[in-house]
Amino acid sequence: MVRTVAAVVSFLPCRHLKCFLTLLLVHSGHREHNDGKSMISAGRMRFLCYGAVSTALLALFLAGQGLEWRGTPGGHTLIEAAASITAIFVGIAAILRHVGKSNSGLLYVGAAFLGTGLLDAYHTIVTSDLVPLMTMANGISLAAWSWYAGRIVLSTLLLFSIATWFIHGQDSVAKVRYNWKIFAFVAAVTAISFLIFSAVPLQNLSYSDPYMGRTRELIPGLLFLIALVGSLYRGAWRTESFDHWLVMGLIFSLFSQYPYIALMNEVFDFNYFMAHALKFAGYLCVLTGMLINIYDAFREAEAASQAKSDFLAIMSHEIRTPLNGVLGMATLLQNPDISPEQRRLYIRTIKESGKSLLTLINDILDISKLEARKAALEKIDFDIRKLVEEVRALLVIRAQEKGISLTCEFAPDIPGIIHTDPTRIRQVLFNLVGNAIKFTEHGGVNVTVSHAPYNRAGPALIISVADTGIGISPEQTKKLFSKFTQADASTTRRYGGSGLGLAIVSQLVGLMAGQIGVKSISGQGSTFTVTIPYAPAQFSSGAGMETSRTEPAARVAERPVSTVAAARALRILSADDIDLNQMVIAGMLAKYGHHIDRVYSGRDAVAAVKKGSYDLVLMDIQMPEMDGCEATKAIRALSGKDGKIPIIGCTAHSMQDQLAGFIACGMTACITKPIDHDKLLQAIEACTKGHLSPASKQAGHTPVSAAKPAPVDA
Repeated sequence: MVRTVAAVVSFLPCRHLKCFLTLLLVHSGHREHNDGKSMISAGRMRFLCYGAVSTALLALFLAGQGLEWRGTPGGHTLIEAAASITAIFVGIAAILRHVGKSNSGLLYVGAAFLGTGLLDAYHTIVTSDLVPLMTMANGISLAAWSWYAGRIVLSTLLLFSIATWFIHGQDSVAKVRYNWKIFAFVAAVTAISFLIFSAVPLQNLSYSDPYMGRTRELIPGLLFLIALVGSLYRGAWRTESFDHWLVMGLIFSLFSQYPYIALMNEVFDFNYFMAHALKFAGYLCVLTGMLINIYDAFREAEAASQAKSDFLAIMSHEIRTPLNGVLGMATLLQNPDISPEQRRLYIRTIKESGKSLLTLINDILDISKLEARKAALEKIDFDIRKLVEEVRALLVIRAQEKGISLTCEFAPDIPGIIHTDPTRIRQVLFNLVGNAIKFTEHGGVNVTVSHAPYNRAGPALIISVADTGIGISPEQTKKLFSKFTQADASTTRRYGGSGLGLAIVSQLVGLMAGQIGVKSISGQGSTFTVTIPYAPAQFSSGAGMETSRTEPAARVAERPVSTVAAARALRILSADDIDLNQMVIAGMLAKYGHHIDRVYSGRDAVAAVKKGSYDLVLMDIQMPEMDGCEATKAIRALSGKDGKIPIIGCTAHSMQDQLAGFIACGMTACITKPIDHDKLLQAIEACTKGHLSPASKQAGHTPVSAAKPAPVDA
């Protein structure tokens, strides 16, 4: 839209007029020559524009002094009617944008212009002689005071808008809880003004002083000036089109008050009409900014919709690919003539495809948790060197398969033990190093950990992940951390992936109050740098220190299965309404000699616990008749050992607050689906220590220890 207007401006015959209007129309980030070099920043052009407009208005005022020109009442009515309609349009549009954008600045602007539009409409009526006056005040005083009331309301609320930013800061300026108070204030001021206009015999305003005809007009003029200075100091006008046009509107409104209306001598003289014209021009500026803002919002919404469509297409591909591996290999396994080697290959492919699908689902859940502010930080002591080395151990095999190196370097000044969230740092490293390996064909990936210079915010780590991969162009860099945007669709087709990893990393780093940046040259490699603040270690010894929650790949492969779970047979009650889940659990536990009884509802689980003698209950959450939480509470209400039986929740819910809720309802531990074989055995081991049913004891099994079972978070 703005480009179209600019094209029309280019055909104007006057070169100076074209330059002036071009300055007014600037709202993009940069204007560029044909050679692609930046001509001048939008911020500088806009500031020059403000100076040019102010100089022109001051020169016009000086040139107009002494003119004998006089306007007509009809011209005044026309200007005021247009200004009233424009103000009401601005108010409605700003309020609607506030509802969609939740921005307090737009809320104040909308309320201000809506109230001002109503007062200006009243001013238009009482000065037009179209309606006979039924008030205690005469027409001259009523005209002056109705103008003054509208200017006070507008300038005051615009000043409040800027003050809100200074008080609450840029991050919280969009959060105004009590919107009704602002509308109530405007409604009350407007209603009181109308009441005073109709019932109070207002005094006439003086026009006799040649130097200051209407001294009262200095008050809204001063408020406009403070709002203008605050807006310029805030700096949003450099990049935001609406703020740019709002500053222009404040300049016109300031000059309308002073020198024009404050120095007028007679009604309908040059200063009088210029004050009204500039008021209307100020409203038009704000309306222009609002229309550009709405137009940009539509463009952003359209781009977001397209990006989401592209994202869904990528998700469809990424989900269907592992599903094809699972279903295809399962079909091939039905062939009775396959060799043992082929059978092992097909089973391994099914497992790897399932892991890929689970990784994708976890990424989507991570994004959802971060967006819903459900992700919490857990700050504990841990060894940062050990954590980085363990991430390397898990990913080095993938790097070796591609024939590239994966190395780690540590600065000598970094502390061994730090206090922050190791899980989040590990997740950031997995994503960054995994991406670097994926996009690197030759050379290698290097992880460097150093110490940031100390500042008031406290110590911080600098973690850099550098690769010699395909690199990223400057245009693609801008899209890297967006959720629904791929840097390059062709890259996605070649290397795969959902494109969610870096969006997750960006939000996780922000959650830890850190920063992330990237430097890259297309075809030469990329370096991602993460700065993460931390606190000094809380424990001088190893007590209370978390070393790692993820074991290196070599140790995972060699880790023996749970010795307790394999050493004795348990009577286990499995409660789940889906046969497939029951088959998976039974298949995992049957080879250890455990006896599994199946029930398909929470009510049946409670009845089975009452009748039988079990060592453990595996409880699904969502079941018919009675869900897992209700069944757990009913079991806990039983008397004797039945009410103390260990219960492990087996759930597809993965949010931390949900898992905590299941523990709160009485479950001993929770593991998430898809159920991991080792985690299931670990949970059984932790929960059955010191607890054996009479049947198991009679069979000759004794508890290993009486340690209190600890919840296991899968």
